[in-house]
Amino acid sequence: MKAPAWLLTMNGGCRVAVGEGELVHIISGEVERVFVPGKSERITEFIVWENRQLPLFDVVGALRSDNSASGSMATAVNDRGAIIAIAAYQHSNAQQVEFGALPVYALPERIEVSDDSGCELPPESAGWRGLAHSCFKHQQHGAVPILNLGRVFAPALNSGYPCERSDQS
Repeated sequence: MKAPAWLLTMNGGCRVAVGEGELVHIISGEVERVFVPGKSERITEFIVWENRQLPLFDVVGALRSDNSASGSMATAVNDRGAIIAIAAYQHSNAQQVEFGALPVYALPERIEVSDDSGCELPPESAGWRGLAHSCFKHQQHGAVPILNLGRVFAPALNSGYPCERSDQS
């Protein structure tokens, strides 16, 4: 069996995948940014999309052992050709859909992932275990982690971020 997905190219050529229904919008060009230093180790920057502040998560920065994500994030978002992927996700046992943003370096590529293409997460970073559901072997790019967006944007791991939650009135 095959499942449709999106292949995202991140900082440094790193590739990840998200489910077909998780990628809901692409922003190309400039975006309004909000910086929130010191609130969360994982998310310090937000973008404004449809009158909401969405957490902007740098996957590659989060995998760095020295936690120096801010330098690469600033470059990614300031580039004139920056592309932001808007992702939809739900926290476990939640009915409400939430949104987050991922800086990408190329337009997402639609792919199909087959059940028999599963493989181990890339060994170069133990951080993948906290960010990915699983992993598959891509013919061109090798091991590609499939992001668990509920974990990536989890409030417990990103305490203090002030994004407008859709469950607030």
